[in-house]
Amino acid sequence: MVGIKAVWKACGNCDECNAGEDALCGNGISSGAHKNGTFQEYSIGPASYVTPVPEGIDPLIAAPLMVMVLSHSLLI
Repeated sequence: MVGIKAVWKACGNCDECNAGEDALCGNGISSGAHKNGTFQEYSIGPASYVTPVPEGIDPLIAAPLMVMVLSHSLLI
């Protein structure tokens, strides 16, 4: 099982991306908001934004972890 992060894809070229803050990318594509279908049972996404969920972890526990990076970036 894998999870798609809140940021579906960032540009990789702006100041925020170069600083490692791709969640703040003004040219980024958000899961769900800008990319349809990312909250479905089956979906596709760029490999760099898809995270493997270790076996044995309940999907209800793993789901919030996909947005923690975005939340952390917005709090900084």
